[in-house]
Amino acid sequence: MPIRSANHAALPCSAAAIIWAVDHGAKVINASWGSSMESESDKTALKYAFDHDVVFVSAVGNSGNNEPNYPGASEGVIGVAATTDIDTWGSFSTYGDWVDVAAPGEGILSTFPMAKGNGYRIMRGTSMACPLVTGAAALIRSQFPQMTYTQVKARLESTAKDVIQPGKDPYAGFGRINVERAILDPVR
Repeated sequence: MPIRSANHAALPCSAAAIIWAVDHGAKVINASWGSSMESESDKTALKYAFDHDVVFVSAVGNSGNNEPNYPGASEGVIGVAATTDIDTWGSFSTYGDWVDVAAPGEGILSTFPMAKGNGYRIMRGTSMACPLVTGAAALIRSQFPQMTYTQVKARLESTAKDVIQPGKDPYAGFGRINVERAILDPVR
């Protein structure tokens, strides 16, 4: 039975958030949360998102080791690792064969609670890299509205700049995203 927003109150917050976003028209979702275990409710929520042609982008985690972090390591999700400002691996970034692409994740200006400063802070993490990929996915959806979520994922991968190791690697996946190429390269 499909999940509907009216009956998701008993679901974990992550699954409920995904379903709510889909039910309210999201075409691209950013997830900067994670767990070492993939729950059945999150799998169901992700399937719900994919069934509604939603691009799902997720940070892969900040453990600096080779242990999957979900939903970043989930099938169909665009798992995002972090690079430095010189296209090297951010040593805090979780790595593995589930990494699809990378984006800069060090020295990123982000909002921060006013109670802990002026409301901004320079930060690092895959949660800093992930929104850059999410924004690129949204631009692709805007430029090429006929593309499915799998085509958007493939577009990000095929236009990424190969960094760290030749070919797809566990640290940057297909490479660091290249928004210019993702938008301007001819569609094949």
